[in-house]
Amino acid sequence: MEGSSKILAFIGHKGSGKNTAANEIYQMIEKSNKPTVTSEFAFANPLKMIANTSLNITMDQSEFLKRNPNIKVANNLDIREYYNTLGDVLKRNFGDDIFRDRTIISMQELIDTLESITYIITDVRYPQEVDALKIFAAKNNIPLYFIKMVKTGDVININLDAHESVINIDKLDYDFLVDAKNPEEIKIKMEIILNELY
Repeated sequence: MEGSSKILAFIGHKGSGKNTAANEIYQMIEKSNKPTVTSEFAFANPLKMIANTSLNITMDQSEFLKRNPNIKVANNLDIREYYNTLGDVLKRNFGDDIFRDRTIISMQELIDTLESITYIITDVRYPQEVDALKIFAAKNNIPLYFIKMVKTGDVININLDAHESVINIDKLDYDFLVDAKNPEEIKIKMEIILNELY
């Protein structure tokens, strides 16, 4: 694949600023008039679409519920717990790679029709997702960068949130480490990264 395509993949615990950073990068690229199409992907989106449909809620409503974990959606579970439980059931029944493969297929469909694309992956949590992105990047000759988001001072209690998607995050390798406490810091640090990459 020729052109200026890139993959920017965000790693981080919940609340670390992954979505904020991804949105900043997306907006900056769109405003820069770079000769690339920008498209956002999340490995969890296929799961969220299934879960939200089963709950009869929109993506915006699910984002509200993520910010308000005291609101229970089903079986006394908050929305994140519901996603984790449903995801575990679906992976157990249809294979561990069901959501990862669907995302990679969607990414491949785009690259087959566009000369230059910047993929923004908002939620890398598993080693298998890292491997799938590396294979995709190598197959399509696209540079791949992992950006790990952290907030110094935030304590992640693995014992309280021991889902597999949380446990693996700190074991994943990254190219950029972004420690930002607020959206303004995130914006500044995303500008620095973009200037380095383009």
